[in-house]
Amino acid sequence: VDAMISVTDKQSIQMCQTLSSTAGALVGGSSGLNVYAAVELSKELGRQNPSREFTIVTVLPDSGLKYLSKIYNQTWCEENGFMDDECDPQDEVNRSRCRDTAVPRASATEVDDDLAAEENKSPLFSREVANAFLKDAADILTEYAAAEDVHVVDDTSGGNSNSGNGGGSGGGGGGNSNSNNSNSNNEQEDNDETSPLLSSSSYNAPIVSTTALGGGANPAFPRAKLADPATPIPPVITLASPEEIDAAYRERASMSLSLLANGGGGSHTTDKLLEALKVTLDMSARTHHPLFLNQLYSGVDPIGLAGEWLTAATNTNVHTYEVAPVFTLIEREVLAKMASIWLADPDEVTSVAKPTTNRKSSFQKFLSSSEAADPMPTPSAENSLDDAVACAPPHDGLFVPGGSISNMYGMLLARHRADPEYVNRGAYGAPRLVAFVSDQAHYSFSKTAGVMGLGRDNVWSVESDASGAMIPDALERSIEKAVAEGATPFFVGATAATTVMGAFDPFVSIREICDRHSFTPAGASEDERVPIWMHVDAAWGGMYFMSPKLRKQTLRGAERADSLTWNPHKMMNMPLTCSVILTREPGSLQAMNASNAAYLFQPDKNFVEYDLGDRSIQCGRKADAFKLWLAWKAKGDLGWCLEVEHVNALGEGLERMIMDQQATSSVAGCSFEGRFLMATPRSCTNVCFWYIPPRLVGELDMHIVTVDSMGEPVSPVSLVGVPDELRSEIDGVAPKIKDRMQRMAGDGSALIGFQRNKGLPNFFRLVLPGGKGLSDEVLLRMLKRMDELGKDL
Repeated sequence: VDAMISVTDKQSIQMCQTLSSTAGALVGGSSGLNVYAAVELSKELGRQNPSREFTIVTVLPDSGLKYLSKIYNQTWCEENGFMDDECDPQDEVNRSRCRDTAVPRASATEVDDDLAAEENKSPLFSREVANAFLKDAADILTEYAAAEDVHVVDDTSGGNSNSGNGGGSGGGGGGNSNSNNSNSNNEQEDNDETSPLLSSSSYNAPIVSTTALGGGANPAFPRAKLADPATPIPPVITLASPEEIDAAYRERASMSLSLLANGGGGSHTTDKLLEALKVTLDMSARTHHPLFLNQLYSGVDPIGLAGEWLTAATNTNVHTYEVAPVFTLIEREVLAKMASIWLADPDEVTSVAKPTTNRKSSFQKFLSSSEAADPMPTPSAENSLDDAVACAPPHDGLFVPGGSISNMYGMLLARHRADPEYVNRGAYGAPRLVAFVSDQAHYSFSKTAGVMGLGRDNVWSVESDASGAMIPDALERSIEKAVAEGATPFFVGATAATTVMGAFDPFVSIREICDRHSFTPAGASEDERVPIWMHVDAAWGGMYFMSPKLRKQTLRGAERADSLTWNPHKMMNMPLTCSVILTREPGSLQAMNASNAAYLFQPDKNFVEYDLGDRSIQCGRKADAFKLWLAWKAKGDLGWCLEVEHVNALGEGLERMIMDQQATSSVAGCSFEGRFLMATPRSCTNVCFWYIPPRLVGELDMHIVTVDSMGEPVSPVSLVGVPDELRSEIDGVAPKIKDRMQRMAGDGSALIGFQRNKGLPNFFRLVLPGGKGLSDEVLLRMLKRMDELGKDL
């Protein structure tokens, strides 16, 4: 911008009127003005050729009639004081500012003194200032995401962090972890008192190269070495009060959190804005810290983060092909890939597909080791992308903002099959529909029932077993009860890795029950019966599809579901949000959601067949598929397989540590004397355990069994028969230790959740959403720190 001048509304309107009267130019720049111009043009054409009819087409950049369409309306101008002989309503506004040269800046933090001194400084950045600001901001964010002050890599060691997983191409998790390595280095033990927790192996471990993995140790997960004891390890979080957080912004960035005062807070210089970024990072939970084990997500994959930055920079909407051609194609490709993985027969999934020079491995049955046995066509290099997507099994899907929304889509699809006219007729006169989920299912199913008009009372909770998995007989009894009450069972929501206990429901049995209890949809004939819709919420456990071994152990039967939720922002470490709804019914999302908005989905425009927007409930939708696509290109199928097997092995290793000290009172030289007890069976990467302070151990030992008759540790430990007073004391331990981790330690202590569940007192629920930066040694050091913090309780 070489020059800029600020004028009042009256001045701009008079300028437009002058141009119209002297030059015949209709200016103003609004959609409404285009309409006005079309009307005036039609009048003129009509006067010139009264015997002819004319069609005038005007392109509107946006919808809505802006006020500028009235600037030629004499009555409107008089009513608003915009006539020549009237006082300017904005006469007090300083409208004389003008700047005719750009001021070079070395960086965004060098404040332009001239502009800063001006009253009411313009908030507009020049291109140069914006460029410098973004570079400075990117440096701050990159340094934070890389977390070099937290993670240290021992580049001289090529071994796996799990010493029990020495060989094989699946070195990330080929068997139970072994914690015997934690005593192998005397120097590490000597650091015990000065460095309460490890500065663990690199979060930003090298990206898995499928061509470089020929067996042996897994280079994706190098062994950890301790940081210099003199180097402080940043905590996962130093939890501050709202007042303390606001005070930090005031002190460091000279601004308040509030936008209500001083016209939104005033115009702050770029150096203050950059400092505000730093304050925000410092006061937030460091989810990329290796011991952020509180939620079902963690620090982002660096490739995925780059993809997220790109989609934010392009700032487009994946509703039509014309505004998001690349992102539309990529979403279709990723959905086809994920559908191929989900719908594959687990018995034909025998090995991880190796990368190839053609597209065959991306669109054949996932992980099939026998190309001859694969019935799907192989797209050639000359085939179109349409041919490639067509090689996937029949499917439909979308990227949506979170697993809760994915689950909602699953339930809506089920209702649409049970009562296709509901979307038009509404609830009045609709059959009573009942859905079934386990008592461990995610709360989003209940919320969905309220939102969609089903009613929360029509989502029935089905009993689960001690591991947290749905009991098939209990499901069948509930369905029969609903039918006896005159209701129509239409939906069963199964779970692949429940939120708390990590349980996988028995999918084969659930599918058989759904098939057995078929029903007639509303408006259909008796011979058009359909089975109950089976949905699998694999938001947490979907990553297990990527390992042939883990898939067969946990997900058998999930491929027979009608729809699936899968959250790559959980165990695949994509930036939030990245969530997918998949269904085996092609065209079902369009049939349920289409509104055919004429201003977006014109049937005669270019490439309309690729538009995704009418499948979706949303109009505005981010390009979330791109970051996952980019990461997939970096890792390949094998990279994901190694990661999930590695993190699963870490969970097994932590469970074994706790069970070993139940049996022997110590593990790897650390004497815990049975103060850690397994609370529930480990499933997925969820490890649930109690910490028992020393003063309660003796009393509790009189009521529990921690070792069986063969000397093997018991998991879980039953508290049946434990007095209520003692159970109440156990219930208070986890909250107090967590409080000390957050507020008192400040030394890198872990952030771990706790939970009451199935009548049990509060236990720690440790989840492993990613293995980067973790090893058996790190987790053992974490247990030692928890023991230090809880001994005096």
